[in-house]
Amino acid sequence: RLANPPTDMGIPVQAQRDLLSLVPAASTWTAALKHIINSRGWTSDQDNLGAMEPVVRALGAHYLVNVKRGNSSCAYDPVANFHLRNGACLHRLNWRGNTSYSGLRQSLELMCNYNYVLDRIEDNNERYVRDGSIAVSGDDPYIAQAKALAAQRSPSAPRL
Repeated sequence: RLANPPTDMGIPVQAQRDLLSLVPAASTWTAALKHIINSRGWTSDQDNLGAMEPVVRALGAHYLVNVKRGNSSCAYDPVANFHLRNGACLHRLNWRGNTSYSGLRQSLELMCNYNYVLDRIEDNNERYVRDGSIAVSGDDPYIAQAKALAAQRSPSAPRL
């Protein structure tokens, strides 16, 4: 899916340049990201990690906030859908939050925290079920950027 990503995912321009500088033969940041991910030992290379963090966090936020399941307004990710449907707030993305082999394979080591704010659970649930509105409780800049882009977009979010 990285071959033709939307152009408005909030990937900082400098982060795109940083990735390209690590893989001079790559013509796009997505090609550079794929090259790094497919190389051995990238998780031990501080230059790779530094260049990848803003890109992976922006992609993760975009995925959680904007990618919807089929013809519904529900989050595509089943874990996100579970928590959001139960009234949780999307709280924070944690870079290198799961450095296990499965964490690397499933999410490039990115993890997400959900926050259950007791006096907001019912309202969050109702808004999410009604129109897919995702409540946010933290100040994660990548989640804020993804939410801002979602607000600017037409009602049709990417569907999988």
